[in-house]
Amino acid sequence: MKETDLSDRYHTHCDPRLNADQAIELAFIIAERLKKDREAQPAASEAATA
Repeated sequence: MKETDLSDRYHTHCDPRLNADQAIELAFIIAERLKKDREAQPAASEAATA
């Protein structure tokens, strides 16, 4: 890496990073989805064995 490379950076029209509020909201959404998936698994396995 050279001094001239320091000015070259990731260029985009939108910032791919999440702010703190967005990160927390996304974490809750993922947790809720995982919980629903986990709750649905026993019901699906019980239905398959019945």
